Amino acid sequence: MKRVVSSVVSLLVLSISYSAFSQERNVIVNTNSVGRTVITTNPNSNGNVDIWAQLEQERLAAEKAEQERIEAAKKAEEERLAAEKADQERIAAEQAARLAAEKAEKERLKAEKAEQQRIADSISTAKRLEIKAIKKVHQDSLETAASYMRYFWSMLRNARKERVSAYPWSNFVMVNGAYALYPEYAFGITYARVRQWGFYVSAMMNPSVRFQADHYASASGAIDGEYPFYSGKHTSTRISATAGALVRLHIPMYLYAGIGYGYRGLFYETTDHKWVAWRTANTIYHGMHWEAGLMGNIKGFAISLGVSSITNGWSYYEAKLGLGYCF
Repeated sequence: MKRVVSSVVSLLVLSISYSAFSQERNVIVNTNSVGRTVITTNPNSNGNVDIWAQLEQERLAAEKAEQERIEAAKKAEEERLAAEKADQERIAAEQAARLAAEKAEKERLKAEKAEQQRIADSISTAKRLEIKAIKKVHQDSLETAASYMRYFWSMLRNARKERVSAYPWSNFVMVNGAYALYPEYAFGITYARVRQWGFYVSAMMNPSVRFQADHYASASGAIDGEYPFYSGKHTSTRISATAGALVRLHIPMYLYAGIGYGYRGLFYETTDHKWVAWRTANTIYHGMHWEAGLMGNIKGFAISLGVSSITNGWSYYEAKLGLGYCF
């Protein structure tokens, strides 16, 4: 509005100035066909009326243009606000849709997790019930098998008691022979008495009985640093006495095992008929003697077969065979 008033005042001042100037020079103002104001020097025309009409038209046109501009700006602002509102509504709708989708996804995941948990619980429950049923079946089977085992064991034990009570005492008298890979031989005798359990005693020796040497040589055969002449002959002494226990395995077999004392000596002859013992680990040694094997009764004929050794590094073994009579 201020602009309109300012325009009017400016036009009024301009018209007054222009009127005074036109009276002096007889200036005439005309308007062409296209609305442009043209200043002429026609003295016969009334210039004041034309100037005020033109100024009024221009003022009205300016006011109309300003109003149109204001309305256009107002309309543009309204459109901008409407666009912003629409954009905000779109954003709010998208956010609401996203929240709804997230909520629906959470609900779906929750439902899926609950379903998986239900399935897992069902499977676990079914497995527990299956394992429980299997355990019960196994327990029943074990109890049944245990009852049968107890029954058969009682029958076997009673039968064994009856059979053992019916066992007669058996006496073994045998002549034994032993052989070692050196080679060495030994002979002896064994006596055993057994029913279900029993005992035995045994003694072995070889024909050569020698416990002392005339000389003791080094491991290389030297006596006091000198090497004698050896004839190439040697002799060995084997003596053992053992005792142990027997147990009946099956008619008429028995397992025996025993321990005792054993001696082994190896001597070499020189050309002057002296016996020399070499100072080596396997020449002369003695100590605990053990043996184990089987004895059998075949219609009154006794037989035994076993193995024995002296515990000198567990390097000396011999096989033992016995033949005799059982009564």
